Amino acid sequence: MESRFTVLQVIPRMRSGGAELGCLQVAVALADAGHRALVVSEGGRMVGALEAAGARHIALPLSSKNPLRMRFNTRALCEIIRRENVDVVHARGRAPAWSALSAARSTGIPFVATYHSEYSERGRIKNLYNSVMVGGEKVIAVSDHMGALWNRAPAHRRHRSGVRSRAIQSGRRHRQSSRGIARAPGREAR
Repeated sequence: MESRFTVLQVIPRMRSGGAELGCLQVAVALADAGHRALVVSEGGRMVGALEAAGARHIALPLSSKNPLRMRFNTRALCEIIRRENVDVVHARGRAPAWSALSAARSTGIPFVATYHSEYSERGRIKNLYNSVMVGGEKVIAVSDHMGALWNRAPAHRRHRSGVRSRAIQSGRRHRQSSRGIARAPGREAR
């Protein structure tokens, strides 16, 4: 293996659903490839599967849309990023993405987000809230349909999107799944 790095995924909860499954699959692929997979969420029934796969779960109330709670979450994520020497932050959900984007910017760590579903685009406030999903270096769309939605985004954002399959085929080693993630300037390989 070339070098080991740490990916921090943030998601509201680890219950059941497409975003949660994608989070679990990425964590499994990272752990199988010898990297560190950290997941921060409020918890849920899929936490056991995460930990059994070699990922580490950290509990934090990330589903809250309360601005004070989100500010607290930002500070907590900054501490986690520094303590765990995180190389990239990956958000899966708007509420945790706001805290994660702020923490990533504060610590100089790359931020990516996965666009899992359609969001209401009614009104300026809702559009502002949704905009966090394109606030980072890359946007991952889980399907061609989701990718087409991002093609309606302003031209300066289009270059950051890419359509990736949500599912990871079982029975395969995915050593390439973690390559190509930019390492923060000045970060040394572990």
